[in-house]
Amino acid sequence: ADSDDQLNDNLQQDGTCADVHAPLLSAESCYHDNSNHDNRATFRLEEAVEFMGFGRFQIMMIFFMGMFSMVFVGMLIFSLPFGSLADRRGRWPVLWMSAFGVSYFGFLTTFSPTYMWVLVLRTLVGVSFAASPQGNTLLMEFLPSKFRAKVAVTFQLFWAAGSTLEIMLAYLVVPTLGWRYLVAFSCVPMTVVLLLYRFIPESARYCLAAGQRGKAMGVLNRIARMNRTTLPPGTLVKSAEAPRGTLKELTHRKYRRTLLQDMLLWCGVGCLYYGIILVSSEITKSKQSCWDGDPLPQGNDTCACKPLTRKDYTTMIVATYGEFLQLPINLVLVDLIGRKFTLGVNLALVAGFYFLLNLCTTPAWVTFFVFGIRAFSAGSMNLVYLYTTEFFPTTVRALAIGTCSAVARLGAMLTPFVAQVLLNQSLSHALYVYTGIALVCSLTAFLLPYDTKGRALVDTSLERNNEVT
Repeated sequence: ADSDDQLNDNLQQDGTCADVHAPLLSAESCYHDNSNHDNRATFRLEEAVEFMGFGRFQIMMIFFMGMFSMVFVGMLIFSLPFGSLADRRGRWPVLWMSAFGVSYFGFLTTFSPTYMWVLVLRTLVGVSFAASPQGNTLLMEFLPSKFRAKVAVTFQLFWAAGSTLEIMLAYLVVPTLGWRYLVAFSCVPMTVVLLLYRFIPESARYCLAAGQRGKAMGVLNRIARMNRTTLPPGTLVKSAEAPRGTLKELTHRKYRRTLLQDMLLWCGVGCLYYGIILVSSEITKSKQSCWDGDPLPQGNDTCACKPLTRKDYTTMIVATYGEFLQLPINLVLVDLIGRKFTLGVNLALVAGFYFLLNLCTTPAWVTFFVFGIRAFSAGSMNLVYLYTTEFFPTTVRALAIGTCSAVARLGAMLTPFVAQVLLNQSLSHALYVYTGIALVCSLTAFLLPYDTKGRALVDTSLERNNEVT
């Protein structure tokens, strides 16, 4: 890129740097070459990220991407093309389109004249939200290796907090103002993200993989100033040229086995996580016969949809608290025994709790089992994100996340057939199905080719060498 090299030369001669509070989108205007410290020294982007450490910049990114986390047909279809686009054109524009689409189409839903319009607009929300997993990609690419797992695990706090707040908002708004106001109020966080989006930079890893060395250096310099540190002495080394965002590269024999196992894990975890959300209230009703001795009628339930009661809202909020329980456990395990073993243990615990729900026991124990499933299925979701991000190189990382995210939506779309159709016929059969899914996923996690614990993120397949089976 001759123009990029010319930009670097001009900026090096000028030696100026934009103010630290300026929008991060203009990061290339802040490029400054550190080669004056040692003309012979060079450093890789991974070394720069590790050298600058964890600071205010990473905290800012966690906040923004967490708000982004706070409808499945559109997500199923468009997760893969958005992933490819993020590898080809950058993470930032794809995330901006996602934030705008979710906010815009979500707000339009409040004016839907018919049910068909609700379906169309919510599908468009799903299409826009399909790009949201790339926020995780962008965040992980800015984190030093020793903080990556800890941030990935604690990142669940944003999702759990958002879920809790949404249920509380529904409890306050729906009975008095109606669902349209709930949808409108729910669009506010994403609108805030859009207003502050200019402070989010493009991924320095993507810039380097795309040959935009000057822009990558600009982003790194701005991170260094926000964290009140410096870059390593020397000159940033360019990554080797490689195709970006192509299925051919993603399905290369070096990645094929892990990709298939990853897709199975994402599908299973999506089914398990959304399954417990759907069956929580039904389990309470089904267990009523065990608690008071009166058998409940089996077979098809012909009752129409009923408004949620105060007890229903309370049950959903309490169940959401379960997602906080796995944090201290996984924070210890993820760096102690590694990513894949922690994931395998989480899924094994999910299988155990699903199986224990078949017992005729007290309401307190049933609540504990539901808590356990909710906690460790949420933990499993975070861990598959982490493993996928760390395993695949920058050139196909977003495509891998997008592909696996699409498969997870497939699992989420299939789970109602178990949680609502099969459960209506037999609670035990439904729970056995979920137990089997969790056991298969747990075994798959233990059989992953290798653990990504302590490994640096790579930018191209050439850097992986013979590490991948």
